[in-house]
Amino acid sequence: PYGVLSLDGLYRYAHRVAYEIARGPIPAGLQIDHLCRTPACVNPDHLEAVTVSENVRRGIRARAAGATRQPPR
Repeated sequence: PYGVLSLDGLYRYAHRVAYEIARGPIPAGLQIDHLCRTPACVNPDHLEAVTVSENVRRGIRARAAGATRQPPR
């Protein structure tokens, strides 16, 4: 599950906030992919802004390769 936090009364995904702090705004039309395949991870080095189709492709490829989720760092 993704981490969630409250900022000024609005709930936001923690990985998106971490990305924006480290790299700036998420470009329109992109979403954040967890390169480590760990949804709770907020390490900006593990996050990349990609298209929806690329994120789906990577997820399918990781499942096919038997990727396991690792604890957040």
